[in-house]
Amino acid sequence: MMKWAALLCIATIVLFSCGKEKSIEGALKSSDSLLVKMESHVGTYSISYTYGYDDSRRLISQDFSEVLPGTSSNEQIAIRRDAQGVILQVIHKSDSLSANGLDSLVYNVNYDASNSRYSSGVARFTLSGNDVSDSIAYTYNGSGKVALAEEFIGNAALGGYAEYQKTEYGYDGSGNVNDVKTSKYDTTSSAYIVVSESAYEYDNNVNPLDLGSEAALVNNIALFSSHNITKRTTTYPSDPTRNEIYTIVYTYNSENKPASAVGTYSGLGVSAPVSYTYQ
Repeated sequence: MMKWAALLCIATIVLFSCGKEKSIEGALKSSDSLLVKMESHVGTYSISYTYGYDDSRRLISQDFSEVLPGTSSNEQIAIRRDAQGVILQVIHKSDSLSANGLDSLVYNVNYDASNSRYSSGVARFTLSGNDVSDSIAYTYNGSGKVALAEEFIGNAALGGYAEYQKTEYGYDGSGNVNDVKTSKYDTTSSAYIVVSESAYEYDNNVNPLDLGSEAALVNNIALFSSHNITKRTTTYPSDPTRNEIYTIVYTYNSENKPASAVGTYSGLGVSAPVSYTYQ
């Protein structure tokens, strides 16, 4: 199980390593080939991501599937846009949600048209008889990139919203996300405590999928960046024994996009291959 967990982490990092900063509409150039699937198979284990687009070549769906011996899980993200391409809703469905009695989580997205950026999103649902609100607010740096995502949880017992988690993003000179720090709010100390921090390194080649600032709405770290991730170093302040290093080596097609990749997890010395499918 530990080996599969490592392989799953490797595959997830590689399968998420695509994205280049661009306009808010989220559409690819008409000359680009579209990335439609990334998948990894190791023995009887498999993991895949499948992408769907509208007629304007804008991303409107992401389906995730993993198969382990004796079990499987699936997750779907649907993106609803207006005629201009602005995201109105992000709809999550998954086996884990269903297991908790939830058909889906629907995040209604707020867009600041005057600054051409997304400001927040909120999902309201009922869990174990309690009405709950999950809200995320976005703060941008001077270059117009997402610098902070703050998550708040609200219900009747709290009498409003309370801090839950925040993610801080740092960027290198090329616009790639090179640092991500996640902190959870501690109600005892009334302060945020760092859970993990990841440093990223990149290649100089073209990424096959470009969401720009929309990446924050689907919570995909690699889609913020200009190039493909080649290394991720993660530290856990509360438990350094969990510290991890993942490295990824790509082969590229004629468009300088990944054709295949192999990710390696230093902790266990295991690797996972990944293939890319375009149309």
